[in-house]
Amino acid sequence: MLLSRRNVRIKVMQVLYTHEQSPDIPYTTLEKSLKERVNNSFRLLIYNLYLITKTAEYSVEDAGHKSSKHLPTEADAKFSVHIYHNPIIQKIVLDENFKRIIREQKLSYIPNTDYFRSWFKALEDTSAYKNYIQSENSPIEEDKRLILFLFRKVLLLSELFTQHVEDSFTTWNDDSIIIENQLVILIDKISTQVENEIINGNKKTIKFPELMNDEHEFSSELLNRVYYNEKHLGELITPKLENWDKERLAQIDLMLMKMALAEMLYFPNIPLKATINEYIDIAKNYSTPKSGEFINGILDKIMKELKEAGLLKKEGRGLIEN
Repeated sequence: MLLSRRNVRIKVMQVLYTHEQSPDIPYTTLEKSLKERVNNSFRLLIYNLYLITKTAEYSVEDAGHKSSKHLPTEADAKFSVHIYHNPIIQKIVLDENFKRIIREQKLSYIPNTDYFRSWFKALEDTSAYKNYIQSENSPIEEDKRLILFLFRKVLLLSELFTQHVEDSFTTWNDDSIIIENQLVILIDKISTQVENEIINGNKKTIKFPELMNDEHEFSSELLNRVYYNEKHLGELITPKLENWDKERLAQIDLMLMKMALAEMLYFPNIPLKATINEYIDIAKNYSTPKSGEFINGILDKIMKELKEAGLLKKEGRGLIEN
């Protein structure tokens, strides 16, 4: 998946929370809202990738400025466009799917050229960049390392970058950590694809659209299963709350437990432990400090009962660690 399952689960949680606050909202409206939320995360991920490529591309413009000077300095004479010719950067900027997505999502008009100049100059001053341009034929691992350095140590640490992305995407504060992790994974996948192409000579496009279809399918199915089985899921949880004041029970905790049970019952390819661990972590970030421990205890009891009743049917990858 292009986005993490956790990112998608959080989007479903947010839509279900809206449903809890306004029960009369039609399911079709909730489904549309979910699709928009997932699309926004996808746009944010692609936009971060786009900013990386444009910052690298600025090296070409910078080289032109330096080479045209009548009295170039010693530093000017050492200009390099090696980062733009980085095979991973070239793979991205020349990819037809990437160009189409940037065009369709209207992402290319947003940034100001001055931003790229600022970020490239910050990169240019680092020892990592100076060491990188010493070799015009660097190994693919070094190419990848430099791109990740640009993203993590230059862009993410730039106040200009943070402010720009916050202004352009209202979901940045919620998605930033997940997007950072997923972009690192995406860069790693692209670098592996580039390496294989160098060895085998068989070039392929990056599978952005196919990966997004997986995310929409999972998010839609999870929302559907929780929404239409809410009563049944609640009935599984209620008996385990005998010693708890339901009025004081965090609404998000109850919602997350319903989502987790829906995965256990209706998603045969997801391992049980993976489901429980994911929702414990989400609860820690979005609910109370003790929510993770509470949810773990309740889900563990229900899971054991469902197992004994033979109601948990897992297959394929879902059999892992069961």
